[in-house]
Amino acid sequence: MIKNIVTASGHEYGLGHLKRGEHQYMDRDYRFNYISEKITDAIHIMPFGNDKLIYEDEICFSFTAINDVDVFIIFADKFPVVPIWLDDFTRLRMNVTREDSSPETLKGFFSVFQKSFPKGKIELGGCSPKSMLTKDFRDSLGSGFCMYSVAVR
Repeated sequence: MIKNIVTASGHEYGLGHLKRGEHQYMDRDYRFNYISEKITDAIHIMPFGNDKLIYEDEICFSFTAINDVDVFIIFADKFPVVPIWLDDFTRLRMNVTREDSSPETLKGFFSVFQKSFPKGKIELGGCSPKSMLTKDFRDSLGSGFCMYSVAVR
Protein backbone atom coordinates (compact mmCIF):
# COMPACT_ATOMS: atom_id res chain seq x y z
CA MET A 1 0.00 0.00 0.00
CA ILE A 2 2.93 2.37 0.61
CA LYS A 3 6.49 2.60 -0.66
CA ASN A 4 9.42 5.01 -1.00
CA ILE A 5 9.61 6.38 2.55
CA VAL A 6 12.05 9.31 2.52
CA THR A 7 12.99 11.04 5.79
CA ALA A 8 14.51 14.47 6.41
CA SER A 9 16.68 13.04 9.17
CA GLY A 10 18.08 10.21 7.07
CA HIS A 11 16.76 7.64 9.55
CA GLU A 12 15.15 4.54 8.10
CA TYR A 13 11.56 4.29 9.34
CA GLY A 14 10.03 0.87 9.96
CA LEU A 15 6.78 -0.59 8.73
CA GLY A 16 4.46 -2.82 10.69
CA HIS A 17 0.83 -3.18 11.61
CA LEU A 18 -0.74 -1.06 14.31
CA LYS A 19 -1.67 -3.34 17.18
CA ARG A 20 -1.31 -3.73 20.90
CA GLY A 21 2.23 -4.59 21.97
CA GLU A 22 3.90 -3.24 18.81
CA HIS A 23 6.76 -0.77 19.21
CA GLN A 24 5.81 2.83 18.53
CA TYR A 25 9.28 3.99 17.43
CA MET A 26 12.34 2.44 15.85
CA ASP A 27 14.63 3.65 18.65
CA ARG A 28 12.52 3.38 21.81
CA ASP A 29 11.01 0.55 23.82
CA TYR A 30 7.55 2.15 24.01
CA ARG A 31 4.73 -0.21 23.03
CA PHE A 32 1.15 0.50 22.10
CA ASN A 33 -1.48 -0.50 24.62
CA TYR A 34 -4.97 0.62 23.53
CA ILE A 35 -5.81 1.11 19.85
CA SER A 36 -9.30 1.77 18.49
CA GLU A 37 -10.78 -0.88 16.19
CA LYS A 38 -10.96 1.75 13.44
CA ILE A 39 -7.17 1.77 13.09
CA THR A 40 -6.15 -1.63 14.51
CA ASP A 41 -4.03 -3.54 11.98
CA ALA A 42 -3.56 -0.47 9.76
CA ILE A 43 -0.09 -0.08 8.26
CA HIS A 44 2.08 1.55 10.90
CA ILE A 45 5.00 3.79 9.95
CA MET A 46 7.45 3.71 12.89
CA PRO A 47 9.54 6.90 13.08
CA PHE A 48 12.57 7.73 15.19
CA GLY A 49 11.74 9.43 18.49
CA ASN A 50 14.20 12.31 18.09
CA ASP A 51 12.70 13.30 14.76
CA LYS A 52 10.30 15.24 17.00
CA LEU A 53 12.83 18.10 16.75
CA ILE A 54 11.96 18.82 13.11
CA TYR A 55 10.07 22.13 12.71
CA GLU A 56 6.38 21.99 11.84
CA ASP A 57 6.89 23.86 8.56
CA GLU A 58 9.58 21.48 7.29
CA ILE A 59 8.86 18.14 5.63
CA CYS A 60 9.63 15.40 8.17
CA PHE A 61 9.07 12.52 5.79
CA SER A 62 7.21 11.46 2.70
CA PHE A 63 5.95 8.24 1.20
CA THR A 64 4.12 7.10 -1.88
CA ALA A 65 0.65 5.56 -1.58
CA ILE A 66 -0.18 3.12 -4.38
CA ASN A 67 -3.93 3.54 -3.70
CA ASP A 68 -6.15 6.24 -2.22
CA VAL A 69 -5.58 6.12 1.56
CA ASP A 70 -6.65 7.49 4.89
CA VAL A 71 -3.69 8.73 6.94
CA PHE A 72 -3.98 8.78 10.72
CA ILE A 73 -1.57 10.87 12.79
CA ILE A 74 -1.13 9.60 16.36
CA PHE A 75 -0.07 12.77 18.19
CA ALA A 76 0.88 13.10 21.87
CA ASP A 77 -1.70 14.88 24.02
CA LYS A 78 1.04 16.38 26.18
CA PHE A 79 2.05 18.87 23.47
CA PRO A 80 0.48 22.22 24.43
CA VAL A 81 -0.08 23.02 20.73
CA VAL A 82 -0.18 20.93 17.57
CA PRO A 83 1.71 21.63 14.35
CA ILE A 84 -0.10 23.96 11.94
CA TRP A 85 -0.24 21.33 9.18
CA LEU A 86 -2.54 19.21 11.36
CA ASP A 87 -5.21 21.90 10.87
CA ASP A 88 -5.90 20.18 7.53
CA PHE A 89 -6.72 16.93 9.34
CA THR A 90 -9.85 16.01 11.30
CA ARG A 91 -9.34 15.27 14.97
CA LEU A 92 -11.21 12.06 15.71
CA ARG A 93 -13.03 11.23 18.91
CA MET A 94 -10.60 8.47 19.80
CA ASN A 95 -7.28 8.04 21.52
CA VAL A 96 -4.36 5.65 21.49
CA THR A 97 -2.35 4.78 24.58
CA ARG A 98 1.07 3.27 25.07
CA GLU A 99 3.05 1.84 27.91
CA ASP A 100 6.40 3.42 28.48
CA SER A 101 9.59 1.40 28.85
CA SER A 102 9.35 1.48 32.63
CA PRO A 103 6.19 -0.12 34.10
CA GLU A 104 5.96 2.43 36.92
CA THR A 105 5.63 5.39 34.54
CA LEU A 106 2.30 6.64 33.29
CA LYS A 107 1.05 5.58 29.91
CA GLY A 108 1.32 7.99 27.02
CA PHE A 109 -1.95 9.33 25.63
CA PHE A 110 -2.32 10.27 21.97
CA SER A 111 -5.03 11.95 19.93
CA VAL A 112 -5.78 10.69 16.44
CA PHE A 113 -6.09 12.96 13.40
CA GLN A 114 -7.31 11.73 9.99
CA LYS A 115 -7.07 12.92 6.41
CA SER A 116 -7.84 11.19 3.10
CA PHE A 117 -5.27 11.38 0.29
CA PRO A 118 -5.37 10.30 -3.34
CA LYS A 119 -2.71 7.84 -4.46
CA GLY A 120 0.68 9.41 -4.97
CA LYS A 121 3.30 11.17 -2.89
CA ILE A 122 2.27 12.22 0.63
CA GLU A 123 4.40 14.64 2.64
CA LEU A 124 4.05 15.09 6.40
CA GLY A 125 5.43 18.04 8.32
CA GLY A 126 7.64 18.21 11.35
CA CYS A 127 6.38 17.40 14.83
CA SER A 128 7.31 20.49 16.80
CA PRO A 129 5.54 23.85 16.57
CA LYS A 130 8.01 26.73 16.28
CA SER A 131 6.73 28.20 19.55
CA MET A 132 8.12 25.13 21.35
CA LEU A 133 11.50 24.89 19.66
CA THR A 134 13.42 27.01 22.11
CA LYS A 135 17.11 26.51 22.83
CA ASP A 136 16.22 24.68 26.07
CA PHE A 137 13.84 22.35 24.19
CA ARG A 138 16.52 21.54 21.59
CA ASP A 139 19.28 21.18 24.20
CA SER A 140 17.15 18.66 26.12
CA LEU A 141 16.36 16.83 22.84
CA GLY A 142 12.69 17.55 23.47
CA SER A 143 12.73 15.72 26.78
CA GLY A 144 9.22 14.87 27.93
CA PHE A 145 7.67 15.14 24.44
CA CYS A 146 7.05 12.56 21.73
CA MET A 147 7.30 12.19 17.98
CA TYR A 148 4.03 11.36 16.25
CA SER A 149 3.33 8.00 14.63
CA VAL A 150 1.41 7.32 11.44
CA ALA A 151 -1.13 4.69 10.48
CA VAL A 152 -2.33 4.21 6.91
CA ARG A 153 -5.46 2.43 5.84
